[in-house]
Amino acid sequence: MDTILMNCPSCGNELTLQKAVGVKAHICVGGCGGFWIKIAEVKKLMDRLPGQGDSFLLIERAEGVRLFRNPEHPCPNCQTTLLYRHCFSRKLEMEIDQCSKCGGYWLDSGILAKLGDNYLGEEQKQNLARDYFKEMFDIKVRNMNMVNHDTLEAAKQIVRLFLFITPKPYTPTSLPLELE
Repeated sequence: MDTILMNCPSCGNELTLQKAVGVKAHICVGGCGGFWIKIAEVKKLMDRLPGQGDSFLLIERAEGVRLFRNPEHPCPNCQTTLLYRHCFSRKLEMEIDQCSKCGGYWLDSGILAKLGDNYLGEEQKQNLARDYFKEMFDIKVRNMNMVNHDTLEAAKQIVRLFLFITPKPYTPTSLPLELE
């Protein structure tokens, strides 16, 4: 059921339901630009090509909204369960959280959204994507404690999410783990 009113855990803005190639997400349009995606939608990503969900990344954002908040914030879907923070980076202005109850993800992609900025040249965008994924995949995802199955699955889902939302020319070719 997608009719439930959801608010952004970052800025409190009402989330807007959007769809890309059959995958639904609740987007913070005109706010921080983050999005909520249910676990059922995340599972569809195995059948989607990289870059097909770039509309979730390239959306209208408010200037100056930052996500540096207390790490304890409620799931926009369950509204009572606190989200678990998988990854966070001030440098990248990025955060990835997951609800332990419903399994959905909250993703603030941070500076990766600048790939949609027209004032950046192609070389700047290539460098931005390279540097972003060097930190995101090589440091953040690889440092997740993947000893247990749940964390390994979360790491794979996070990588699939980023492959889905990153515009095709900037999709990383080197991945931190096998997705199969």
